[in-house]
Amino acid sequence: MIILCLNLRYQIPLKIIINNNLLKTLLLMIMGFARFGSVIKFILHPLIVGFTAGIAVIMFSSQMKDFFGLNMGTVPADFIQKW
Repeated sequence: MIILCLNLRYQIPLKIIINNNLLKTLLLMIMGFARFGSVIKFILHPLIVGFTAGIAVIMFSSQMKDFFGLNMGTVPADFIQKW
């Protein structure tokens, strides 16, 4: 379902989306068989918490326009720099 939504929303060819998912799956399987899960203990806890909090802020702020029912129209070219 997500693959179809990405294809419709961003006009990414389905072939590229499927290849990307296959490569991600292959990489995860290789890391699992090689027992790379224990490497996570070397990643600092504040780094993980900061990354998760940053993603939460981005997701929250990107959905505020939908919550308030605002209509943005076209996005200006320098929108990312101002955000």
